Amino acid sequence: MKRYALFGSILLLLVIVTAGVILPVLNAEDPCLTPVPVDIRELKQSPEKFVGLTIRFDGMFHGLENLWAPFFTPFVREDYLVFSVWPSNAEVWTREGRLDDLPTCFLRKNDRLIRTLLGLKPYVPVEVCGVVLSDFHKLPWIEVTSINVLGDPRYTREEIRERIRLAPEPKEKPGTPAPDGQPPAGVAAPAPEPAAVQALQARVAELERALASRQTENADLRRQVESLRDENARLNVRFTSADRARRDADMACAESERTVASLKSKNEALAKRVENLESMLRTIFGSIDAATEKLKEVEKKQEKSTDTAAPKAPSQAKAN
Repeated sequence: MKRYALFGSILLLLVIVTAGVILPVLNAEDPCLTPVPVDIRELKQSPEKFVGLTIRFDGMFHGLENLWAPFFTPFVREDYLVFSVWPSNAEVWTREGRLDDLPTCFLRKNDRLIRTLLGLKPYVPVEVCGVVLSDFHKLPWIEVTSINVLGDPRYTREEIRERIRLAPEPKEKPGTPAPDGQPPAGVAAPAPEPAAVQALQARVAELERALASRQTENADLRRQVESLRDENARLNVRFTSADRARRDADMACAESERTVASLKSKNEALAKRVENLESMLRTIFGSIDAATEKLKEVEKKQEKSTDTAAPKAPSQAKAN
């Protein structure tokens, strides 16, 4: 009994130690499934670092988008809705701030969060979790798994308009002073330019620089649009070729089905003809059998008549 008690104590101790080692391992969270907190700007700057990871970020809801790349990402218009999010500290009353959003957050249409998404208003603070599935075109394409609303909208449209109105205008640089020097002989000295004219000239120079910057941005956008158009044209060619091949395959299948149906009908006709021939052969063989039986009966009758005629011959000879 003492041995059994000692053995039971040792076994119980081993079970306790094993549970103490295994349970923490089982309770440990998978690093690929644990949301990694990130900043939206960091995510946009280096999306390739987060591909395959579950991430979590805070921001302000912007709105629904219409950005798709079905041949390069797993997101298609039929299955997903796409929306954009601003960083929490984005200055949305400025042009740069409004453009500083993340427009590639995708939520399945059959997800339970779809009502939450459709009920969101602009500038609502949210916490978004999801998995980065692609970094196509240097953007993080995220499949959203959760959306948590963190409060009421931070701004109203009236507040945004007021902030835009009160935003400071670009500082104007003072005009370049006229160089010192004596005017040519016989020419009157020009009157000094008013301060208003100098301010307007500075403003014109500032606008010219802004226009040049805009033109550069427009040129970049045109190049991007042309690149996307070329990609779209190539994809259309591939799609047209694939569709043509599919139609040819469908036509070949239909032709094969018609051929099979024709062969089937021919086989049925041949089977009927064979059946008719078999019936005719059975009829002919039956007639032959009947004729054979009759012939045998005739032969038997002839044999009987011959047998009856043979004994009469000797009696006739005696009479003679």
